[in-house]
Amino acid sequence: LSAAGNVVPGGTVAQPTISFNGTAIAETPDLGGLAALLARPLADEASGVAAKVNGDLSFDTAKGQATIEDFSGQLGSSIYSGRLAVKSGGPERPVISGRLAIDQANVASMQSLVAAGAVPAALVGLDGAVELSIDELAMSPQLQASQVKATTRLNDGELQFDDLSARVLDGFLLGQLQVGRSGAAQTLSGDLNLSQADAKAVSGFVGLPDRLDGRVGVQLRFTSNGENEQEALDTLAGSGR
Repeated sequence: LSAAGNVVPGGTVAQPTISFNGTAIAETPDLGGLAALLARPLADEASGVAAKVNGDLSFDTAKGQATIEDFSGQLGSSIYSGRLAVKSGGPERPVISGRLAIDQANVASMQSLVAAGAVPAALVGLDGAVELSIDELAMSPQLQASQVKATTRLNDGELQFDDLSARVLDGFLLGQLQVGRSGAAQTLSGDLNLSQADAKAVSGFVGLPDRLDGRVGVQLRFTSNGENEQEALDTLAGSGR
């Protein structure tokens, strides 16, 4: 970690404060090790994953707030940028806000970093909303999405993706997703609407014979609850048309 800027001490001897305004660069060859040191542990798969970020950083311990503007960085093979702000202090949980843009992401890789079925420790104790955009998202080996956008709302480790939109199977996906906890199990629910999808692409994805042409639409409402992927699949329920 390196930083350059203006540092202003304040407060009292009993309660000192400090403010900073400048630029910062952070880089680690081992994201898992760094997360463990910060008491925000990730899964074993995070060990050896390189990460770096740089941007305009400001914080004020007296006000309990920190902001990183115009930041950019890399996590594994993903490049990201945006603006994030955290406000803390008082009895309420810290609140995060801002925007995050990612060039490419892989759902399986992200799950492996935080451990399948687990709430990311870095999100526990946080509230707020972040505008998320992902250019290319590999949802599974058979399913790719592009132009993904959503308002990601955080509530003490639970995630809700509002106003979700994406291009999937050459069609347009709109809807909402929620990821939370019920005891030791992870819960997932969603309300999705896929329109103008390529019929052949849909047939291939669900494993049906390639005999359809034209465009199709699908509406899905579903829930699942499980401690692992198999349990989540076994408890998957809902309706579609």
